[in-house]
Amino acid sequence: MSDEQVDLQAATVPEKLREAFDDGTPLALIAADVDRVQSYVFESAKLAEMRGASLILDLLNVKDSDDKNIWGDVEINEKQVTGIPQVLKDEFPLARLVYASGGGAMIVSELAQAEEIKERIEKLYAETTLTGAITVVYEHVRLADLENKPASTDWIKTKMEKASGEALRLLKDNSHTADKESDRGRFSELYASLGYQLRRAKQSKLTAPIFEVSSFTERCGYCHFRPAREIAPEVDERPICQVCIRKRQDKRQDDGDRAAQSFYLGKFRDYLEIQAKGELLLPYSLKWAGAQSPPDLEAIAEAAGGRANNFVGVIYADGNDMGAQLERLKSAAGLGSFADEVRTAMEQAVFSGLGTLLSGPCDGEREYRGRDGQKRKRKIKHHPFEIITIGGDDVYLIVPADVALEMAQHICQEFGKNQNRNLTLAAGVLITDVTTPIYFSRQIVKGLLKNAKKLSKAEPGKTIPAVDFQVITTDTAITEDISGFRKKAYRTSREEKDADGLTTRPLTLDQLKALIEVVRDLKNSSFPKSQLYALREAVVSGPRLRATNFYYYQQARSGDQYERLHKFLDSGRAVGEWPSAPFWKAKNEWLDTPTVTPIVDILEIYDFVREKKSGEGQEEKA
Repeated sequence: MSDEQVDLQAATVPEKLREAFDDGTPLALIAADVDRVQSYVFESAKLAEMRGASLILDLLNVKDSDDKNIWGDVEINEKQVTGIPQVLKDEFPLARLVYASGGGAMIVSELAQAEEIKERIEKLYAETTLTGAITVVYEHVRLADLENKPASTDWIKTKMEKASGEALRLLKDNSHTADKESDRGRFSELYASLGYQLRRAKQSKLTAPIFEVSSFTERCGYCHFRPAREIAPEVDERPICQVCIRKRQDKRQDDGDRAAQSFYLGKFRDYLEIQAKGELLLPYSLKWAGAQSPPDLEAIAEAAGGRANNFVGVIYADGNDMGAQLERLKSAAGLGSFADEVRTAMEQAVFSGLGTLLSGPCDGEREYRGRDGQKRKRKIKHHPFEIITIGGDDVYLIVPADVALEMAQHICQEFGKNQNRNLTLAAGVLITDVTTPIYFSRQIVKGLLKNAKKLSKAEPGKTIPAVDFQVITTDTAITEDISGFRKKAYRTSREEKDADGLTTRPLTLDQLKALIEVVRDLKNSSFPKSQLYALREAVVSGPRLRATNFYYYQQARSGDQYERLHKFLDSGRAVGEWPSAPFWKAKNEWLDTPTVTPIVDILEIYDFVREKKSGEGQEEKA
């Protein structure tokens, strides 16, 4: 944050509060949280609307100045978006921002201003998004409650010396209550109470923004919910509503540029420049300069090689057990420090992955309709990825399909290294055809994340990073209930108790890394893909003994070609007892089977693992 009145680095929270408020000042601890974030962001299936919607929410949450070099030039009705920190700076200079991150914020203000701040923030979101909303609640606090120190009663005693009658009686009653509470800090209790109030307030909302659509009104061609207001400047000239216009952020210039360039791209380039000073990322930093956001999902898919170039990878990662971590915080300073550290760790994990796993921007074209009504194409250099959002402890990212698994592994691994709180991530990865509807992809990747979290929390008292993935190459009956789907589709038999499981997912990071490496080794050594198909047919058809005999027969006749595969398969089986390769003894209950095999997993991701890590040798070329 750039302004001293509002910007509170975690280490200076107590000092800033002490500068602004006296011990006896009635204060309010204000909590805000955006409603139905995903419904707003993923309302349209177009990448431009998703990007713009997420960008608007992020700016509302964290934007602290009108510096276009930092925040871009996103506008609503020809005016820049205003963020919560700016509102506090301009209209409530005595208020203090504890944190603003991930669609939420916490503020300390004088109690007398709390209701006004609440109404102003709610109005800000409604006027900017038209359909988005934010819930704001507050609680009466004392300064000592925010510092995790015993609450001082000196101010009550001072007032008692000057009071009389009914006022004196009330002060005496308050002093008894304060004495009982002065032996413990109340911040953790206040935080939990505000969380409860937020949930209750969200559930009790009776109205939502409504745009009436009559029988003779044309609907928006993008969201299909609201009445169209005008024709979008797209080649197909579809009607568009006022809300989607704001999300699209078209500059409407003859050169076809758009203003909704995510400020994450600026942060990404800044990260590369900083890293380039001490590492070998300088070539990457120079390459990314001037690159635009991708024009559509097809542009991201085309950045992949081989058979993967018609697919995209959707990554949804989220922190494990964050609620319990937050409940342990004992002061406003601790909360501010936690939010800042988590967000920084997440951004660095994402940016480092993009900088090392992708070789640079891609050349492409952006089609648009000029002011004269003529269709034109403009050559551009664009990023082969889209950061939909990086929240407080979550990230939603779209990347080329052949780096999706490594990207998820990298993010989970680096997040753990970038903070000192032993926090972990779980991630869902969906590799799907570029034409798959966004709403469908979102539901599946949410289910994959949920499944990964089960493995993350499998051991009582601790969490571990975990990843679950799914590849969809054709129409399928898969739903958000990933476990239910796999019990039907990834077993050799639905009825037999001794049926074998056909997947080892979800995976720990070490397991995922080993799976990726064996696929890379097989591709580098030109292992016949037909052999993998034959192995899959053997394990699917069963029985287990027949499939094992077939595997060892193929190994014997193929010689060294099976060396890498056998080493991988042999490492995971139960030594000295059944099962034998290509089966492992089941180590979890996901499929309710005694054994599992990774053969199907290997074959599913075969086309979506690069033979050589992207970027190898790029320094010399640069």
